[in-house]
Amino acid sequence: MPKSMLKTYEEEYSGHEQDFLAEARTQGLDARVVRELRDYGINMAIAVEGRPVTAEAMDAFAKKFSGRLKPGQITALRAWWRSKVQGSGGS
Repeated sequence: MPKSMLKTYEEEYSGHEQDFLAEARTQGLDARVVRELRDYGINMAIAVEGRPVTAEAMDAFAKKFSGRLKPGQITALRAWWRSKVQGSGGS
């Protein structure tokens, strides 16, 4: 993560990361997948800069983790992203 964004991340999103990591453990995801999901989410947040994540970006996320996450987990992560990180229904 760029240093210029670190303070904002720590203030606005680090609590979400802790919640996410705890839920991932509850779902039985292995540590490698959890790290990749966290990193992917951070990169997606940087890319959209506060705008809603596009359907294309969400589809790319689903494709990347297809086979490693159950369809229900992908759906739940999409909903979590929109409600907790974006704070809106988004596109």
